[in-house]
Amino acid sequence: MNALDRADSDGAPLLPEAQRPLLASLDCELFALLQKGMAMTPAERFTSMDELISALTPYNAAIKLPSLAAVGASAPVTLAELQGAASPQTAWEAAPAGRKRQKKKQPWAVAAIVAASVAAAAGLYFVYGLYTWDKAVAATDNVDFADADRYYRASGPFAVWNDRQVEGGLLNQYIAAGLLYEDGQYEDAAEAFASLDGFARSQEMDVKAVCTYASQLADAGQFDNALNYLSASGIDTSDSTLQETKKNIVYRWALYYIDSKEYVTAYNLLSGLSGYSDSEAILSKLKDTIYNDAIQKYRAGQYNKAEPEFNICCGYQDSASYLILISAQKPLNTDILDKSFDFDKLFSLIGFEDTDQIILNNSEIAEEFLRGTWRTARSTYFKMDSNFYTNCNFPGGPSGDYYFIEAGIYSVGNDESSATQYLRFTILDKDTISVYCYYNGETYTMYRQ
Repeated sequence: MNALDRADSDGAPLLPEAQRPLLASLDCELFALLQKGMAMTPAERFTSMDELISALTPYNAAIKLPSLAAVGASAPVTLAELQGAASPQTAWEAAPAGRKRQKKKQPWAVAAIVAASVAAAAGLYFVYGLYTWDKAVAATDNVDFADADRYYRASGPFAVWNDRQVEGGLLNQYIAAGLLYEDGQYEDAAEAFASLDGFARSQEMDVKAVCTYASQLADAGQFDNALNYLSASGIDTSDSTLQETKKNIVYRWALYYIDSKEYVTAYNLLSGLSGYSDSEAILSKLKDTIYNDAIQKYRAGQYNKAEPEFNICCGYQDSASYLILISAQKPLNTDILDKSFDFDKLFSLIGFEDTDQIILNNSEIAEEFLRGTWRTARSTYFKMDSNFYTNCNFPGGPSGDYYFIEAGIYSVGNDESSATQYLRFTILDKDTISVYCYYNGETYTMYRQ
């Protein structure tokens, strides 16, 4: 029984007609070995190559495979035609029909190919490193530190070597400082940029980081800290960015004080901005606001608060007049009255606000105002000489050579405790007064002589 008969008896699928002669020429047992070697289930195959070789040992004779033409022939191929003089190794190494036998590559050729591949890879890596390095440098020039960092890392060892050789190792530090800035860590970024001693655009970025951090402090309402930080930054005070940032912080600080109704502080801050933004317009409006606020404080008796506001508005409307009145409210020393106080200016304000009361409520000022001779149309008089001695011819009156004036009331006696109210003065204008006499109950109009 040959292999074809066995295949037919095993119920194998019907083979193509062209392959049947080849199968018919094979030994039945050899066919069985081939079937086992090509079994679909691994368990049915040979367990190892040694087992397969051992099974094929009886057939280890020289075999010459038939050509495709012979397989396709109608006549059966005999076993003798398959046998030849070739050794098993020759049969094993024989090239399939229709293909050229491949030559075995020499070791030196393989090494050459590997070396060429490595060299090509190294060249490509160098080109890529140079490309990414240039991109990293360009990104730093454009102050795009995220891209610069990405390209620097992509350049790998080439970036490290080139940075050390060309940039002195500062590019990586510059990029790190830039990443701090882009991450919003402006104070740390400013310190890092300052340490680079002007490398690339580090000086410019230092100023930018310092000013941005100062603005952050101002955003948090820490205006004083912001200005102190700018002053301590070491940046040239003539730097335009620094100056602009300072003005912006001062401007915002002034607005904060306006909202807090601390107008004097706000005005003083805005006054130093030299036309920054709309500071001049705000100053103009603020001056009117300060003036009216000062008047309210004056009328409330808050002279210490009103005075600085009137000083700011000096020359604006009646601010100068209010300042004179405030000065008159302060305790006066008779020893320096003639030297330090302008009574004429005060007396010229009679009829304005509470000038009359101020004059009469202050004994020293009242004496200065009354000094001289006053007469009625009926020759009644009141005199006070340059040494402030007085005499008058009103009917009656107390005796004594001591007097004092308090709240416009002229009292006479031997001393303060025994003094009796005699006359009450009321100012009508600078040169006219009304005098009420307590002894006869009459009121007299008197004129300055």
